[in-house]
Amino acid sequence: MFHKLMLLLLSSWMIQLTPAASSESTASSTPMEHIVYMERTPGSQEMIELKHIHTLASVLGSEEAARKAIIYCYKNTISGFSAMLTKAQVEELSKQPGVLKILPAPMYHLSTVNISTP
Repeated sequence: MFHKLMLLLLSSWMIQLTPAASSESTASSTPMEHIVYMERTPGSQEMIELKHIHTLASVLGSEEAARKAIIYCYKNTISGFSAMLTKAQVEELSKQPGVLKILPAPMYHLSTVNISTP
């Protein structure tokens, strides 16, 4: 009985672990996390990260601002980075050489299920 209850709770939790829908009502000037996919370029990990920073700096105005905006640099499986960007910054960044695609980072919210037992 206990195992069935645990399986039911786990199943309910997994079903409710769904991506949050992005809202168009969110102001376009509010930065949101995005993943920027870049063309793979040869070089050391440091050189790749510097290219990411330089590309973002072309939109944000400085390397310091780019370093502050970058959350993570992807250098192994994909080449790119995640950063906090406004809608206008995403549009401008997508026009930069070497940028393949920019997608909103998925955000997941946990929902709780209240199951009462007899």
